[in-house]
Amino acid sequence: MGINIDRFVGDVDSNFICSICNDVLEDPLQAPKCEHSFCKLCILTWLNTNHSCPLDRKKLTVVDLRPVSRILRSLLLRLTLTCNNQIHGCPAILVLEQLENHLLECSFDPKRLVSCNSGCGITICFGELANHNCVQSLRLEMKETSEILFGLVDVETENKNKMSEIESKLAESAQSLKFEMWKMSKDQRVMATKLKKVEKANEENMSKILGTNTNLVKELERVKKANEDKILMIESKYELLWAEMAKNQISMSNLLHVESSTMKQSHCQPHMLDGRSGVLNDKSRKKILLKVIILGDSGVGKTSLMNQYVLKKFSNEYKATIGTGIAPKEVMVDDNLVTLQIWDTAGQERFRSLGVAFYRAADCCVLVFDVTSASSFKSLDSWRDEFLMQISPRDPDNFPFVVLGNKVDVENRAVSTNRAQQWCQEKNNIPFFETSAKEAINVEQAFQTIARNLLAQEAQEDPYNEFPDTMRVGSQEPGDSARQASCSC
Repeated sequence: MGINIDRFVGDVDSNFICSICNDVLEDPLQAPKCEHSFCKLCILTWLNTNHSCPLDRKKLTVVDLRPVSRILRSLLLRLTLTCNNQIHGCPAILVLEQLENHLLECSFDPKRLVSCNSGCGITICFGELANHNCVQSLRLEMKETSEILFGLVDVETENKNKMSEIESKLAESAQSLKFEMWKMSKDQRVMATKLKKVEKANEENMSKILGTNTNLVKELERVKKANEDKILMIESKYELLWAEMAKNQISMSNLLHVESSTMKQSHCQPHMLDGRSGVLNDKSRKKILLKVIILGDSGVGKTSLMNQYVLKKFSNEYKATIGTGIAPKEVMVDDNLVTLQIWDTAGQERFRSLGVAFYRAADCCVLVFDVTSASSFKSLDSWRDEFLMQISPRDPDNFPFVVLGNKVDVENRAVSTNRAQQWCQEKNNIPFFETSAKEAINVEQAFQTIARNLLAQEAQEDPYNEFPDTMRVGSQEPGDSARQASCSC
């Protein structure tokens, strides 16, 4: 805030007056653009809530402020005013430049400390000296000192009484503590005697228990050995049964391979003539057997996908497939009856030795992985490479594969759709479906696509596919066809 204008002698120029507080400038600061001057405290308070000059509203910040010019400061310091202590009797009139030094030495300053020269010698402020009474002050001090002394005497007496009470209580406590210690010592001797008796009894019981435990240990060892022998017998029987089952499955695979080859050969033979109409019989052409192999890690849902597609069933109970499982499914694709012979293989490592027999004569391979298991997706390369190595197709790059990402209904997905699609594109654009055996999502569509693609491939590989569907032999009359169908030679 500025210096009160009423204290100045004579007129004060408007350039020396702050437009905010309307008093004479104190520690003035100036705006650089408009050159308006303000008290330092006034302009800083104003700029806390405003960002412009108080007079012309031009943009102004604290950083822009600067000290006033030297001429203005010199003229301001030459102004004449009265002392701050005028109301306390100071008659001094001086220029503003000398005011600060005068206040340090002003004898009328009410806060200046002085000593009483009336006899008491108490140091008090100059403003309080007029109302100071030496005798009364001394009496008040003596009275306060006497009250303090009497209070201390009372406190001392009270403390002595309390000390006596505490000493008597301590004596009683010491006597009681001695009695308790004697009693505890007696109880300790009794407890030591009882403890010895208990230890002796425990030693006798432990010897009996150890003897019993020795017999139990021997019996447990005998039972363990007998169980190990039984486990070895069961494992040997299981190995024999597993080998026999593998042998049967291989035999079944060979038979199905022969049947598949026979049906494919019958499909590839020239169309037979109808004896009455001379038209090629195309019934055999529409009966097609296609072998589909499902591969993937254990637990990805291969059996569930096959059961959902063939039987429209799903079970939450997991059972590992032993060897392989076979399920046929007849579907109509473009007026052709296609029998999909779906082979569900085991994902465990110990069944991979049967791959040669199971993979033989496969028309398509379905690679399955679990979208919640990154390891099952990484295994697709090894399953694909092993399959191609086992069957050794003429054109490995164009062998029909299909990739199924199962369990899309489960949360906590670990393999993204883009990652799986990118892998399929790198492997010669393998068809990819995201499925759910539990919710039957895309299961039917995936196997329909398999059947349709295989049927298209069979048509491309059929050497007789270029023949027309119907052919007439002999004359154009239907009645002459039977007579001219026979060979004259």
